[in-house]
Amino acid sequence: MKFHDTATKTVRHPIVGDIVVTGEALDLPADPGLRIVTYTVEPASPSQQALAFLDSWSSQAEPAAPNE
Repeated sequence: MKFHDTATKTVRHPIVGDIVVTGEALDLPADPGLRIVTYTVEPASPSQQALAFLDSWSSQAEPAAPNE
């Protein structure tokens, strides 16, 4: 019985361009119809560098003021 599928896809981001990700979908036999999907990029790839660049933006963002 096969419980996972793997696929590669390209996600186009308006600032950093194409990001190539590998997705793995895992079906959970105990919960029919429930599927978990994870996406990863190759280490030291242009896609990993693009994600690191985007991450650097989020870590520099000002925290939002709480709604009072």
